[in-house]
Amino acid sequence: MQNFTDIPSSRTLSDSLIEILNNDKTAISCNSGTTFPTTNQQVGMLCYRSDQLKLYQLISTNPDSWRLIMDLASGIDTQFAAKLNAATYTAADVLAKLLTVDGAGTGLDADLLDGQQASAFASSTHNHNATYLGITAKAVDADKLDGYDSTAFVRSVNGAGPDASGNSTVNIDLSSRVAKTGVTMTGNLTIQNTAPTITMQDTDNVTRSLHVNGNMMGFLKSDGNWDMYANNAGQVWTANYGWLHDKFALRTTVLGAQGAARDTGIRTNCGNVNCNHVQTLGTEVFDSGDGRHQLRTYYQISYSVNCDCNCNCGTCCFPLDTMLTMANGARKRVDKMVAGDQVRTAFGDVATVLEPIVCPVEPGEVTVLINQTLRMTREHLLRSPDGWLAVDRDYYAQWLAQKRLEMPDIGIDPNLLRNVEVGDALITENGSICVESIERLTGEAAEVLMSVELDGDQTFFANGIAVESKTNKE
Repeated sequence: MQNFTDIPSSRTLSDSLIEILNNDKTAISCNSGTTFPTTNQQVGMLCYRSDQLKLYQLISTNPDSWRLIMDLASGIDTQFAAKLNAATYTAADVLAKLLTVDGAGTGLDADLLDGQQASAFASSTHNHNATYLGITAKAVDADKLDGYDSTAFVRSVNGAGPDASGNSTVNIDLSSRVAKTGVTMTGNLTIQNTAPTITMQDTDNVTRSLHVNGNMMGFLKSDGNWDMYANNAGQVWTANYGWLHDKFALRTTVLGAQGAARDTGIRTNCGNVNCNHVQTLGTEVFDSGDGRHQLRTYYQISYSVNCDCNCNCGTCCFPLDTMLTMANGARKRVDKMVAGDQVRTAFGDVATVLEPIVCPVEPGEVTVLINQTLRMTREHLLRSPDGWLAVDRDYYAQWLAQKRLEMPDIGIDPNLLRNVEVGDALITENGSICVESIERLTGEAAEVLMSVELDGDQTFFANGIAVESKTNKE
């Protein structure tokens, strides 16, 4: 059975019973089926192929590699088992059985015995000098070919003696016969070929290679294609990212100075025209201090005093420590939001942050605090199971009338709204809550509030509660 399902941690046990039972059956049956599973893979997992009567184990992914560990269809060779379990047996008995494993009389001799005769393999003295290597002489240097004379060894593999310098007269490939561990070499090793490759294989039979081609040197994947390489110019290419230098910023430029140089100054007696106006100047690349480079938007702010429009910033706003719910379920402070961030909307969609919105307010600004949890300006709407509720319906109607002069399509008809009341239900990121308290607060000092401009339906979750920002989605 292959019916394994990932169960999110937010699900309850009762809601996950069917998936849990199916996962148990899948594990108990060793992922049985007529094909290999391609999802929810874990290295080491088993798969019983019911169409082949064979049991496999996953030893690697990308690409998938399944190793046969049991063949239930072929059964057990009881005759060979009896030979191995006998009280006494000779090497000739074992060799004879090895030579007939495949039923053709050749058996494993080509792989294990290199074609030598059974009599030589099973000899009582195990003297392979003449039979296996074709030599009898011993070398003084025990490090040469496990004690055998190097010149005699050359004669045995190429059928002719060495040249005047003692070198073999033909190229010798001993890659399938020689295994060395802990080898130390001094000096330089040169491998010359049209496109030389050094191939390495680990104990799980995963093969990787070091390869040179033209002016590029790097690694090959198990399928023989490039994994990564560097050229003589020092540029690096990887299969996942392409040329890495195309991904780097050549330099970090700060557009504009910090602090007061970004403000246009104090304007007084402004009436209701462009009070506390916020203008986006541009973006800058900055080092976030954790090894990353990020983009942020900065603003030109025109502050106002002695006018009756303490917060005419164009959208509803929150204190800087208000947490917005991101698309992946994490939370992020509103004053840390940057263009490109993605948030979860009140309608279950995902919206992208176009830019953060800064709203400086003067003393006397009235904000509303819900359940001692969420504080916001009065032009806000809150989402209930029955639709939108106004924080201050009259204030919202006045604000909307002014904003529709610039943006005719925004907002909800105030005639369809009522004010939120204690006892109302509000939608949250995890369900709903009941409104237990509503407080109107008058600011004693100036402060800066913030919100975000979105490309979606202009709704999001602030401190877990569904709110809107100029939405017209009912």
